[in-house]
Amino acid sequence: MRFTVLAILILASMHPLLTQTSLDDEEKPYFTADGKVDVIQETEPNNLNTTGQEVYPGDVIRGSVDMWSDELDYFGVWLEPGQTLLLTLSHAAGDGVSMSVWDEEGTHLSASNPGKTRDTLFLGEDETDYGGLYIVSVNATMTEAGGGAYVLEIDAGYLVHWYAPQIGWNAATEMFDAKGNLLYTESLSSYQFAESTSSTASSAPTWTAGDFWNFSVTMPSMMGVDYNEYHQMTVTGTETVSGNECYRVSLEGKMTFSMSFFGMTTTTTEEETGVACYATSDLSLMHENLTFTSKIETSGGFGAMSSDETSGRSCTTSDGEPDEDCDDVEDFFDDCPGTTTGAEVDFWGCSDAQNGGGNGNDDGGDDGSGNGGSDATDADGDGVSDDDDMCPDTMAGASVDMMGCSNAQNGGGNNGGDDGSGNGGRGAMVLETVARGRWF
Repeated sequence: MRFTVLAILILASMHPLLTQTSLDDEEKPYFTADGKVDVIQETEPNNLNTTGQEVYPGDVIRGSVDMWSDELDYFGVWLEPGQTLLLTLSHAAGDGVSMSVWDEEGTHLSASNPGKTRDTLFLGEDETDYGGLYIVSVNATMTEAGGGAYVLEIDAGYLVHWYAPQIGWNAATEMFDAKGNLLYTESLSSYQFAESTSSTASSAPTWTAGDFWNFSVTMPSMMGVDYNEYHQMTVTGTETVSGNECYRVSLEGKMTFSMSFFGMTTTTTEEETGVACYATSDLSLMHENLTFTSKIETSGGFGAMSSDETSGRSCTTSDGEPDEDCDDVEDFFDDCPGTTTGAEVDFWGCSDAQNGGGNGNDDGGDDGSGNGGSDATDADGDGVSDDDDMCPDTMAGASVDMMGCSNAQNGGGNNGGDDGSGNGGRGAMVLETVARGRWF
């Protein structure tokens, strides 16, 4: 969800007019009169990805590579999550120059064609979903020239905030991708701002507890696609962060994205809650701490999940991980998705029914005393075979852990005395959920 992205106000549409036959000529690239784009020279050493030159969206870099003494130039550019990136490489005809780009995990994402004198690489929201440091290399390739001079242009998606003093915040925000295409518009739908009459364009507004701003998001419509998003920020007070006073704000929002295709509709819903703190001096974001939940529902069409009782269910485990069937076993580790609501499950997220039904087998008779068709035996009937059971003779019906031990057998419950001073036998494992937060 696009709730707390920092504004990156760059001019992404200015490109040099490369009419000269060699990029070594003294003629400078042309920009419009109000263009504020930095033209910089590459700085050595930048021959390793660990020593790459730090550059920024909007920069234009001039440099050169050759096969014999300077085969690679590396550059690093930081992107916000979902911020798109457009790279443009220009060089003279016949020069062997190309570029490649990797994410911070070292995954190679794309490469240009060295045969083109001007080529582009575009990374969309899918490739930049997690943000971070992206590495760009300019490479000398095996041609007769073996390299040459180049110009590398770095453009990224950006936000335009339309601030209104009488509102005390932004009346609208527009997000553009690196190609200058409008992705979405966020508009103010309602607000309460107590100090509206005293707010001016030349100073930061004064927020008071209870001030709020509600926003809705609209996106260019497409056939079969419906998108709705809103979020709200409410001032709850002030606090001090790193010695600076800031307004404490609660955040909440919801996004719904529906796509219909051949009679099947898939709906993705994301919700967020959290807090942020904006500096009282200039409303710069000092801290945010957000938690997101997500679910996907499918209905209609062949093989749809609308008849499945788990359709529409979405939970998180006790440690905050996704849990589609609400059995408190993380989806990533759940061997049995779609567990019936309320059914007890084992360590792998499987209920008794999903494991084959009871502990009876084909040779066990009507009383279900068999072993489920397996050669393994389970004398105390707790669902853990005797070979793996660390606690035999478990009381019938007691819930056990993966080792076959009930809470009582683990020493838990009431061995600590009436004052609760006991240690409960084996120490319990505590899983702590930490929401995503960023400091600026």
